[in-house]
Amino acid sequence: MKFIKIYLFFLLLSFQSTSIAGPWSKKKGHGYSQFSFTYLHYNRLLNGINPASELKRDINDFTYQLYGEYGLSNKLDFLFNLPYKTVSSGERLNKSSNDPYPNDTLDHGKLTAFSNLSFALKYTFIEKKYAFAAQLAVSNRMHQYQPNTGLRIGYDAHVIRPSLLIGRGWDKVYIQIELGLELNDNEYAQNLIGSLEVGRNFFEGKTWLMLRSDIKLPLTNGEFDEGNSVQTGLYRDNSSFVSYGVKGTQSIVPDFYLNLGIYGAFFAENEGAALTYSIALAYEW
Repeated sequence: MKFIKIYLFFLLLSFQSTSIAGPWSKKKGHGYSQFSFTYLHYNRLLNGINPASELKRDINDFTYQLYGEYGLSNKLDFLFNLPYKTVSSGERLNKSSNDPYPNDTLDHGKLTAFSNLSFALKYTFIEKKYAFAAQLAVSNRMHQYQPNTGLRIGYDAHVIRPSLLIGRGWDKVYIQIELGLELNDNEYAQNLIGSLEVGRNFFEGKTWLMLRSDIKLPLTNGEFDEGNSVQTGLYRDNSSFVSYGVKGTQSIVPDFYLNLGIYGAFFAENEGAALTYSIALAYEW
């Protein structure tokens, strides 16, 4: 199967994917914090099995993201995610042979703002040979939109994401699965979300390599008025993907970690065509 490069919003927005710890809980008073930087650049929009649409202007997307998990008890965790973004469109016009809006040229520009802030509670029911947990995440309606450029940051909706997580760990390997719903207001589509992650440690647990796949599939047809953001691919309604990703975690000094990731997709619709790159510094206590 030909791998398709794609801009993956699950990476940038937080709780569409599972918590970093998966179904395993933090001990009371213990936590995990991470500051990450994510980048992508694209000039085409993917349309499922149909040919990609070419954009008149290149799109750049930078995200600075603060993420955290904290054990309120030995079974109940509190999670949060705060993304701060800069998106821009290039000054130079591209030559487009497959442009669905040939007579409509948007201005170039730049937009910087906070994106949707997310909070979650995760309760671990079982944490023995297998781990099983339920998570409830909510996101606010923090967003910005420029009609003349089509640049958008954040979804113009309140979001509720209930999900179930299950995992199994061995001496050097673990596997975790999440399945849930993404429930949006303001006439956005309602989505099925899920993830599968397999990880293995090396060098006495100081290095981890993880393979990951995520899905987002609309269950309803959204009718949100996207305006000119249909021409930039930013925070599209009725988007879908089946993704792949490779992540690495390296212990630097006790309790501090360097995380690296690269993400793409096997299939996508209403998403920008580009690989997503991520680097993060994490602290665990």
